[in-house]
Amino acid sequence: GVFGGVAGAAVGGAVGAQVGQFTGVLKETAEYSAALELQRKALKLVIGDTDKYNKAQEFLGKTSQKLAIPQDVITRQFTALTASVLGAGLSVDDAQKSFLAIASGIRGTGGTLEDMKSAMRATAQVFSKGKVSAEELRQQLGERLPGAFTLFADSMDMMPKDLDKALERGTVTLEDFIGFSELLLKRYEDNAKLLAQAPEAAGDRLQTELKKLKDNVGQLLRPVGADFQDTFTKIVNQINGASEALRKFLKIGEEYQEDKLKELLEEREKIISDISKLEILIPQTSIFSQFGSASRGELKNMLAGSKEELELLLPKIAAIKLAIKDTLIPIKDVNDEAKETT
Repeated sequence: GVFGGVAGAAVGGAVGAQVGQFTGVLKETAEYSAALELQRKALKLVIGDTDKYNKAQEFLGKTSQKLAIPQDVITRQFTALTASVLGAGLSVDDAQKSFLAIASGIRGTGGTLEDMKSAMRATAQVFSKGKVSAEELRQQLGERLPGAFTLFADSMDMMPKDLDKALERGTVTLEDFIGFSELLLKRYEDNAKLLAQAPEAAGDRLQTELKKLKDNVGQLLRPVGADFQDTFTKIVNQINGASEALRKFLKIGEEYQEDKLKELLEEREKIISDISKLEILIPQTSIFSQFGSASRGELKNMLAGSKEELELLLPKIAAIKLAIKDTLIPIKDVNDEAKETT
C-alpha cells in the first residue's frame, strides 16, 4: 500500500490471502496425515504382529484403490472390525474377508460410503457378541445391504423362515457369518469394482486420490511440524515454570488465601494497637483528619469487621498504616532528642 497505493494494497491483500490459504492447506494436510498415522498405529497394536500388519496394510491399499474408499475411512473401519474379529478368536484373514465382502456388497448394490460405515459397525457388533442376531441382520445390515437376509439364508442352505427360527434360537454362529461373507464376495465383488470405477463414483475416486496425496505430503511435512511443536512445547514449559515460580513468590492463588487473611488479621491488630498508642500519646493526630470526620472509635470499628470485609479494605488499610507511620516518626524523633539532651 505504501509503495503501490490502492492498487498495491489490493495486490498485497490478494497475495496475503493466497499465502493464508496455502498455510491453511498445509496445516490441514499435516493434521490429516498425523491422524491417519495414529489410526495405523492403533491397527498395528490391535493386530500385534508386524508381518500380519504389513499384509493388512497392503490389503487396505489395494481395497482402497479398487473400491474407491479413502484411506482414513477404510483404516478406521477395518481397525474396529479387526479388533472385534480377533476378540472373537478368529484371524486377521477372517477380518479381511468379512471387510471385503461387506464393502463389495455395499458398493455392488450402489451404496454410499456412509452406508458402508454403518454396515461395518453392524458387522463389528456381530463379532463382538459372538453370534448373529436378527437385529443386525435384518435392520442394521439389511437396511444398508439389500437382500442380505435372503443371501444369508442361501449361504446356510436355508429358507428365510428357517433362518428366522435359527436366529430366534441363537444358533447362527460366526462361522455362518464367514460363509455368508464368502457368498457375498462371489455375488458382488466384480460388480463392486465396476461400480467403483463408474462415472457416478467419480467423486469418491477423487476424494480417495486427494486423501492419498494429503497423506503422502503430510508424511513429508510431519517431521518439520513435529520439530516445531516439540520446540514450542519446551518454550511453553519454560514459561509455565517461570509463571508458577512468580505466582508462588507473590503468593497469588487460592492456596495462599488463608495465609494472606491471617497476615491481614495480624496487621489489623497492630494498627488498632498503634491507634490506641496515639490516643495516649497525643490528644489529636493527623491520622484521623485524613479520613474525614471519622472518630477514633469509628476507625477502630471499621477495622473490626469480618475477614472478608477487611480484605476489601486493603487500600484504606494501606493508607492508615502510612498515616500512622507519618505520625509516629516525629514523636520518635522528639523522644530521641529529649534523651540526648538529658
